[in-house]
Amino acid sequence: MVIRFPLPRHCAWNSDALDGLQAAMKKAMSNAALRGLVLWIHRWVGIALALFLLLEGVTGSLLCFNVQLDRLINPGLFATSTEKDARHLPLSRLAEMAESQEPSIRVSYFSVVDDQALIHVMPRTSSQSPTQSVVDFDQVLLDPWTGLELGKRKAGDLTQGKINAMTFIYRLHQSLALEDTGVLILGIVALIWTLDTLYSVYLTFPISMRRFFSRWKKSWQIKLRASTYRINFDLHRACGLWTLLFLLIFAWSSVMFCLPDTYDATMNAVFGVRPLASDMPPVDPSYIATEPKLNWSEALNRSEVLMNQLSAQNGFKVIRPFGFSYIEEYGVYSYSVRSDIDFSVNSWDGTGLWMDGDSGALRHVFLPYGHDAAGTISKWIRTLHFANLYDWMWYRILTCLLGLVVTMLSVTGIYIWWKKRAAKEAAERNAGILQS
Repeated sequence: MVIRFPLPRHCAWNSDALDGLQAAMKKAMSNAALRGLVLWIHRWVGIALALFLLLEGVTGSLLCFNVQLDRLINPGLFATSTEKDARHLPLSRLAEMAESQEPSIRVSYFSVVDDQALIHVMPRTSSQSPTQSVVDFDQVLLDPWTGLELGKRKAGDLTQGKINAMTFIYRLHQSLALEDTGVLILGIVALIWTLDTLYSVYLTFPISMRRFFSRWKKSWQIKLRASTYRINFDLHRACGLWTLLFLLIFAWSSVMFCLPDTYDATMNAVFGVRPLASDMPPVDPSYIATEPKLNWSEALNRSEVLMNQLSAQNGFKVIRPFGFSYIEEYGVYSYSVRSDIDFSVNSWDGTGLWMDGDSGALRHVFLPYGHDAAGTISKWIRTLHFANLYDWMWYRILTCLLGLVVTMLSVTGIYIWWKKRAAKEAAERNAGILQS
C-alpha cells in the first residue's frame, strides 16, 4: 500500500522553481568560497604580521609618553628654572651655543619644550675639508634658560647606557633597529596591514543577509560568560570592529612614514595633488659643502619678520617659537612656532616656514590646515599617530590603549589559529583511529 501526499500548487517542481533553487545554491556556494578565501588570507596574513604588530603595539604604547618616561629615567637631561617667569634663550642663541661647545658639529634641527632644548646635530663638512668630522653623538641637550649642556647621546645606541633607553625604543618602533632595511620591512607590513584591516571586516558579517543588522550586532559584543576560546574570539572580532577607524589611521600613516612614494602616489590618485617634494627645487650638492650667508641670529630675525607677516595675512596669533633648523639639501632655514590655529604639538604639523639661507627670501609656508585635502589629511593622521593632538593627556592615554589593542589582536589571533589547528589535528587522529 502506497500513501501519496500531493504537493500544493505553489510547491510544484516546475522548471522555474528548479532554476531558482539552482541559482540560490550557486550563490550560497560562491559566498562560502569567497568567505573561505578571505578567511584563509586573513589567517595567514595575521600569522605573518603578528610578531611585527606585537612589537609595534608595545613600543608604540610606550612612546605615547616618550618625554615623560625619558624624564623619569634620565632626570638630569631636563632643567629647572631658578627664577619665576624666566624666559628661554632665543633659538638662534641656543644653536650658536651648541655649535660653539662642539666645533666639529653643525646643528641640524631642534625643538624646545618647557624644560629641555633637544638639538639634533650632524658632523660638520666644510669646503676646506670635504670629509665629515667623526663624532659619537647626534643629539645635544641644553638647558633652554641658560644654554648649558645637560648631556649628549647617539640616539638609539644602547651601549651608552640608560640615556638612550627611550631613543632605542623609538628606533625599534621606527625601523626594528635595522635602519633602511627595517623601514622597508615595516612599510610592507603597514601596507598589508591596511589591506587586511579593510577586507577582514567582511568576516564579521553574518553568513546570511536575512536580518543582517540584528545578527551583525553580535559581532560587536563580547560574551564574558563563555569558554576561553569564545572570549578570545569575541575580543579579536569585537575590538577589531570598535577600533577599526583608528587601526586604519595607524596602518595608513605607517605607510606614509615607511613607503612615502606609495603613500604620495595613492593620495595623488585619490585627491589629484602632488607632494611637497615635487614643488621643491632639486637638491643642490654645493649647499652641503658651504655655509649659508645668513648666520643663526640673522636667520632668526628674518624668520620672525616673515612669520609676523604670515600671521597678519592668515589671521593667526603666534604664541611662542618652537623649532629652528638648517636644511643643507635645500639651503633653507626652517622656522616653526606654536600658534592659536595649531592642533598638533609637533613642529612638523604646526605653523612654520622655509626661508632661503642666503637671500632670506620666503621659500615655503606650512600651516596646520594644508593647502589641499591630501595635505590636511596627512597632517591629521600624523598628529593622531604620534598622539600629539593638542597635547591632550586623555588622547595620549587612548593612543596608548590602542597600542595595547593592536598587541591583543595579535595575541588572540595566534591563539584562535592554534586552537583551531589543535582541534583539526585531534579530529584527524580520531578519524584515523576509527578507520583502523
